[in-house]
Amino acid sequence: MLRTFAAKPWTSIIAFNAVMIFWHLPVPFGWAAANQTVHIWLAHGSVFGLGVALWLQIFGSYPFRPVLAPPARVLALVVTNAVMVVIAMTMVSFSHDLYDWYDVLGSAGQSADQQIAGSILWVCGEVTFLPSILVTVAAWLQEKDQQSDLEPAASQVR
Repeated sequence: MLRTFAAKPWTSIIAFNAVMIFWHLPVPFGWAAANQTVHIWLAHGSVFGLGVALWLQIFGSYPFRPVLAPPARVLALVVTNAVMVVIAMTMVSFSHDLYDWYDVLGSAGQSADQQIAGSILWVCGEVTFLPSILVTVAAWLQEKDQQSDLEPAASQVR
């Protein structure tokens, strides 16, 4: 049952977005910041692993082919980009620390670090997702053109 659920294309997309939100909440962020093992293996490991699963649903990699239709791939990219932008905007917009971790270190007023991290997430997200959306839309349109070119030829054969 778990294998069937995990094999569904939207599972990895939803899971990636949920993990991105989860690790940017104050309590899980503080947990990961305070514990190097959690930070590296759980936080980075889950984001990386589910990120690979997400991108396999968008572009595939031999022998895996994307199951989603091109419009659904575009939707997945737009939704995932929106989630990352909201997380980044939240980090950039607050002039006070969102994370108690800074207080534990006794370094209050580190909101500049938080804003820089949010800016990096925002820029890297856009650099990754906007070209991917354009490539996916272009491939979708090309596929539609090829299908429309084949339809008249198929009707002439009959």
